[in-house]
Amino acid sequence: MHRKIEFYRIIYEFLPLIAFDKSETELKSIFVSQIISSIKPQDPYVVKIDEFGNPSVLIEIINIKNDHLFGVIGKLEDLKDGILKRFRNKDDVSVVKPDKDEINLYIENYTYFYIRFADLICAVLSNPSAPRFRTHFTNYLKDTLMSFGLE
Repeated sequence: MHRKIEFYRIIYEFLPLIAFDKSETELKSIFVSQIISSIKPQDPYVVKIDEFGNPSVLIEIINIKNDHLFGVIGKLEDLKDGILKRFRNKDDVSVVKPDKDEINLYIENYTYFYIRFADLICAVLSNPSAPRFRTHFTNYLKDTLMSFGLE
């Protein structure tokens, strides 16, 4: 199986940091400091809610230090309401009809990402079934950092 890693440069033009009248180095330092102080590990962040009110895209920060951020972006699927989905027994491949009220699980298609703060380069382990990193992570940064006084 082939693995693909995508690389991105994190930009912060969407934030009003330019109004601070600082050098590029100072702006990057402010941006990274705000990320470190604003984002808390192990606190899943729901990025998108589906039409039934269920979370469908989430970002989870696994680890954040002064030099990096490591996390997961995933897409959740409700197992009990899937269109043209069913359960099969692993032993004999027969169709299993579980009680839908007992199935209280999501299946998650996810990918890992790692951001190096020194140059704001991000590596994403590609998973075509996971949500697109760029759009959702940009929205995540906007929502997270704007709530901490960068408006």
